[in-house]
Amino acid sequence: MDFPRTKPKVLGYDPEQVDVLLQRLQRQYENPELKLVTSAVVNVAKFDLVPGGYQIPVVDTAIAKLAEIFLEREIAGLVRTSRAQVAAELSNNLREIKAVLEAGPKKSFSSQNQGFKKRDVAALLRRIELKRGALNAPDSLELRTIGFRRSRSGLDRLEVDTFLNLVIRTLHCQKALG
Repeated sequence: MDFPRTKPKVLGYDPEQVDVLLQRLQRQYENPELKLVTSAVVNVAKFDLVPGGYQIPVVDTAIAKLAEIFLEREIAGLVRTSRAQVAAELSNNLREIKAVLEAGPKKSFSSQNQGFKKRDVAALLRRIELKRGALNAPDSLELRTIGFRRSRSGLDRLEVDTFLNLVIRTLHCQKALG
């Protein structure tokens, strides 16, 4: 892909690093038997910042979409090999999500300097619910690209991101099981 670049003195993602990941993703996509990249790797991809690099929001959105595609394929493969395993994972995930929703953000996530703003996280959690054993939440691409504001006494970013990844995976498991 050819992403737009920032101005020469503005920081953006290192084009070489982004291009290498995208080449691996393309090889993996074209040959699913390869184990070059998983959705988990795509989800945590980090790139150095360089002057005149690729525009960050554009790359982040593209990477989020690719992570969605890879996760969907991975779970579909799991369903083909062990539907019971995916059902068990779904059940466990729903219990974990329920515990967080019942406890609320302040009890579920640690405080962190420059963490995610508590009000933003609480607002998102209000949009996630369990009804009759099914998860209702914003679509997974929205969850991947949500922009929380930062706060001096915010919620631990890694813990919140881990929870969002759990919700995303659960949504995909639920969809794959029909």
